[in-house]
Amino acid sequence: MSFNLRNMLANDGDNGWELRKSSICSLINDQRPDIIGTQEGYFPQIEHLSKNLPEYYCVAIGRDDGIREGETCALFLLRARFEVIKSCTFWFSETPDIPGSRHWTRHHPRICTWANIRFAEKSTSDTLMVYNVHLDHESQIARENSCRMLRDRIDEAGNSAIVMGDFNMEPDNAGYAIMTQGEQGLLDSYRVAYPQLIRPGTFHDFTGRTDMESIDYIFVTRDLTVTDSAVLTQMIDNRYPSDHYPITAKIST
Repeated sequence: MSFNLRNMLANDGDNGWELRKSSICSLINDQRPDIIGTQEGYFPQIEHLSKNLPEYYCVAIGRDDGIREGETCALFLLRARFEVIKSCTFWFSETPDIPGSRHWTRHHPRICTWANIRFAEKSTSDTLMVYNVHLDHESQIARENSCRMLRDRIDEAGNSAIVMGDFNMEPDNAGYAIMTQGEQGLLDSYRVAYPQLIRPGTFHDFTGRTDMESIDYIFVTRDLTVTDSAVLTQMIDNRYPSDHYPITAKIST
């Protein structure tokens, strides 16, 4: 599952974080995905999820200082299924290892948090990389450069990989092509599962519409198999859990 939580500092009135947080936990506990990538959550939001989702490991840092300050791209990994071998975060910038560094057009810091995980129930030593990202919402240059950096990192690692997040770009964007084109191009899980369907919008601004921007994705490397995908548009307790719909993919190795 990839899920933009909507940050708690936004002036959302009747859709504020305090009124939505129980709905988010209910949705996640109902779906019980093996892996969750969240975007926009500040540490109090991530701590609330961690407290109410005790079955999961959590990997998260703040994008502003590399510790707790600023939004996160948190990963939640089901304890019964995975062992975390290593995790780290890099910044989409010319200095990707410097916490808080800003991207090429100097807007907000943007990050990728990743984890190298091993299946707990299998005797194999094979591992899986999971990347969670939130790209810039304004700069096309930043989006394209970020996608190139991400592809380079994935290709360099050489592992099977799941890449999820809020990419702030639609499928006709050049950044999407960077992610998917070429012999090692990633597969868009929704497009694999439903090659003929019109893709629902994933951003809806608390309206419940499905004809707005489709900007959230779960990509996979070509050695993984996608068997299903969904955009979860339901309300929980008469409320939309976020201004983005969470998206899911069923993937096998």
